[in-house]
Amino acid sequence: MVEEGTKSTTDPDSWFFPAERLAHAFPEWPWAKFRLAYAHLLLEDVDGALDLFEEAQRLAQAPDGTFDEWLKQFRAKVEEERQAEDRSWSEPEDGGVIAQFWNPPRDIDVFRCEGSPDAAATAVLLAEWNAYKESLGAGAAAKRYARLVAVQSSELEGVFLLGGGSLSNVVRDGLRAEAVDEVVQGPPSGVEGVIEILQDFDNFLRSFDSSSTRISHDDVKSIHAQLMRCSRIGYAEFPNEDPIPYLNTVGEYRRRIVTASMDTGDDDEPWRVVQFAQHQEVEAHMQTFLDMMNAKLTQVELENHDPFALAAWIHFNLAVIHPFTDGNGRVIRILASLPLLKAGLPYINVRPEVKSAYLGTLHKASRV
Repeated sequence: MVEEGTKSTTDPDSWFFPAERLAHAFPEWPWAKFRLAYAHLLLEDVDGALDLFEEAQRLAQAPDGTFDEWLKQFRAKVEEERQAEDRSWSEPEDGGVIAQFWNPPRDIDVFRCEGSPDAAATAVLLAEWNAYKESLGAGAAAKRYARLVAVQSSELEGVFLLGGGSLSNVVRDGLRAEAVDEVVQGPPSGVEGVIEILQDFDNFLRSFDSSSTRISHDDVKSIHAQLMRCSRIGYAEFPNEDPIPYLNTVGEYRRRIVTASMDTGDDDEPWRVVQFAQHQEVEAHMQTFLDMMNAKLTQVELENHDPFALAAWIHFNLAVIHPFTDGNGRVIRILASLPLLKAGLPYINVRPEVKSAYLGTLHKASRV
């Protein structure tokens, strides 16, 4: 939507957030809305930009024929783009084929979980976790594990990649810039940006109330907003190109079609597409899923189900809905951890080096 050559090469933090603060400070000033709308447009958020341009038009009151005509054309272009994206959900472009079709949330009664630990294996894991807490003290163990999850969950999603002895340093010594040996890939702000992201994640993990037996839409959106607070501006990486900044809409369900591609490793093979829920239906599918999940989180149901099977079931259903534009994996693993936390086990942590197997297992589950 943004014409080539119009994007700023400076750090988006230096112009997006000042524009946002100005619009919040002067909510009735049309120019502030217009400036923020343009900032959204530069960061590829055309839906947010359109909303703000229309609000600026409403606040201006005095007709402006040139701007009104431009906005009319822009609105039509956005709608055309939305329709093209909607068509691509069922008819992938450039010869792509659908490798994983969308299926609505399924109850655990029809969800088979193979290879889940039995009661004896679960008891062994619980004993190991308790022994770890005893060796360090419960508080110190919880802090170290939270830092481990914060780093590896972020690396798994490509938010950043640390090098050297950074992981062990951060886990042992805390979320300090001095603990980071090297930022191999990450935000333009470097170590400072990485530490801010980790602090948000760590603060959330240590304050999350896992005793809740009822999770609402607002709870899910709040988790996303807290985890993504310092990741509102993301960066798309492309070979031999500078990272391209884009705006993450945090704390809200997505407004666009989202699909994922599966790399076959063969340039002659068509690219393969994974379907997620259509954006118009995300809220309804999330309500269906939350109703089922909340029913499973009651004490009676927890006693009737293996916590690992429940965790896998929660993870799979949320993954196929994919409620957010970005940050889904981090939110999904938090919510999927609930049955484990209630059983006295720690949060789910997936190491970045097993990412291919992790995604492959999700794809396999979709065919069950």
